[in-house]
Amino acid sequence: MLPALTLDWGILMSKISRLLNLDYRVERTILSGKNVRPKSQQPSVLYFTIHKAASFYVNRIMRKLMKAGRYIPANLEGYSFQHQSSVIQVQPNHIQPIGLYYGALRRPIKLEPNRQLKVIVQVRDPRDAITSSYFSFAKSHKAPVHEDRKAVFEQSRARIADSTIDDYVLQASKPVANKLRQYTQDLFPRDQVLVLHYEDMVLDFEGWFESLLNFVDLPDSRQLQKSIDQVRKEANFDVNGENKGQHKRQVVPGDHLRKLHPKTIATINQTFAGYFQALTDSGQLSSNYTFPGTQSKAA
Repeated sequence: MLPALTLDWGILMSKISRLLNLDYRVERTILSGKNVRPKSQQPSVLYFTIHKAASFYVNRIMRKLMKAGRYIPANLEGYSFQHQSSVIQVQPNHIQPIGLYYGALRRPIKLEPNRQLKVIVQVRDPRDAITSSYFSFAKSHKAPVHEDRKAVFEQSRARIADSTIDDYVLQASKPVANKLRQYTQDLFPRDQVLVLHYEDMVLDFEGWFESLLNFVDLPDSRQLQKSIDQVRKEANFDVNGENKGQHKRQVVPGDHLRKLHPKTIATINQTFAGYFQALTDSGQLSSNYTFPGTQSKAA
């Protein structure tokens, strides 16, 4: 008698999608200059972030919620990272104002301020984020599928692995500071933007999640409630010890204080002083965390 076969429907559907060329169909349509017909008439939602601010995890949450709200997800940067020779810069003409969810986006986009969009920005203490990205890019981050992109990625990984963590952090800090300035000061009118903090997500997930739900304000439905319940059930930030080879290496805020030389910390404190001051002035600080080495205090 032949052994019973077990069928993994997720794997099967993924293989069928690849065979029918359905993977990233929405993304390919948008990048070709065509519009995608929306299912929802709600304003489109854009999710911006930086590396190592739980960007993949938050994107999974957003996609789950947005699909339940009948939004169409569009992962333009993810598609280009995996399947194109270079990561695209998302352009204003790629953004439809109604019914789409764009994320995760790790580069700012210059859009007209009167565009009726909802914008979510998930940030993290940039000193911790860059510290974490050193281990990620040197060890655990998955390489892209595209051969040209993969070769460039592997060369970059080798260079990072050969450098010290302090040298890497000093080199990476200024580009990240510029990106955060654009996210929190120049991106959109304030009433269109919700700034969320990684630290709040880790220390007070329920408060962080409620802020997200209140901002996106999706139409109530049985599917949405099911998705919300599933997100709450699966939320878990426990990491036993630290494994430098894992993508989820450790989650406790303040890791730059444990990993970097005091002179490096003093230098990057100056680099990010303007960013922390902007958060203070705008009332966009973390509710649960005081950033060490700055004058910023939790609201």
